[in-house]
Amino acid sequence: EVGSGFKVAMHILNNGRFGMAAALAGTMRGIIAKAVDHATNRTQFGEKIHNFGLIQEKLARMVMLQYVTESMAYMVSANMDQGATDFQIEAAISKIFGSEAAWKVTDECIQIMGGMGFMKEPGVERVLRDLRVFRIFEGTNDILRLFVALQGCMAGRAGQRPESQWTCPPRVESERRAGSTGSGAVCHCGGGQADKTQEGDCQ
Repeated sequence: EVGSGFKVAMHILNNGRFGMAAALAGTMRGIIAKAVDHATNRTQFGEKIHNFGLIQEKLARMVMLQYVTESMAYMVSANMDQGATDFQIEAAISKIFGSEAAWKVTDECIQIMGGMGFMKEPGVERVLRDLRVFRIFEGTNDILRLFVALQGCMAGRAGQRPESQWTCPPRVESERRAGSTGSGAVCHCGGGQADKTQEGDCQ
C-alpha cells in the first residue's frame, strides 16, 4: 500500500534486531567454549590458569552475559509466538545488549588466551572483527538508546509496569499452576494483553 513503506521497513528492522540477539547468543556460546578449553589446558606458574580467581571471574561474567542475551531472545520469541505484534522496544534492547555483550565476551576470551588470541588459528580475532559491525547496522546502538528512552517516556502506565504487557507461555503457566515451578515466581503476568491472550490469569 502506498504510504505504508515505513511500517514495513520498521517491521523488517525489528525482526533483524531480534534475530541478531538470538544469533549472538550462539556466537558467545562458541567463544566461551574456546576460552574454557584454553583455560583448562594452559599452565602458568605450575598451575592450570582456570584455577586462578581472576580467570574464574572472567569466565563467570562471560557466561552471565551469554545467559542474559539468550534469555532475552527466548522471551521475545515466546511473545511473538503468542501473537504479539509490537515488540520494537524489546527488539531494540536485545540488539543493543546482545551486540555489546558479544563484544565484551570475545574481548575477554582474547584476554584469557593471551597472545594466542591474536593468532588466526583459534579464530577468535576474526570473530572480534566481525562483531564490530553489529553495533552499527540495523540501527546504531546510539540511536537505538535514544529510541528506547523516547519510547519509555511515551509509554505511560505500560512503561511503569512492563510485565503487564507480556504473555505467559502456556507450558510455563501450566507448570506454575501445578506447583512444579516452586515459588511460582517464574511468571508475573497480569492485565493488558496477557489477560486477553491466556485462558487464565497469571498472579
